[in-house]
Amino acid sequence: MSQMFVEKKFISIDKEHIFNTSILENIVWFQIEQANFSNYKTFFLLIKDCVDYFRKNNIQYIKQSILISDAQSFKFSEFIEVNESMGTITTPIEKFIDELVFALGIELI
Repeated sequence: MSQMFVEKKFISIDKEHIFNTSILENIVWFQIEQANFSNYKTFFLLIKDCVDYFRKNNIQYIKQSILISDAQSFKFSEFIEVNESMGTITTPIEKFIDELVFALGIELI
């Protein structure tokens, strides 16, 4: 049985945010290509679209490449060092929004 690899680019309606995703089985690689946090509403609308897409495709885990210096900002994820400056994190989908909020330093009211 062959594994299906699906890539998709998400672009916000105001064109201020771009996310790249690549799905392989029940794992998605997620990358923020562009973000303008002064337009946070369209950022989170795009995140919602991504999460809906992940759930529709039975995604269980989200993987991201990050700088080692940012690893402490991802408290709900498993971190694996790739080299002296980069690593990968794996986040269960049910913790993805909490992780994103924590990693970006967003204070909830």
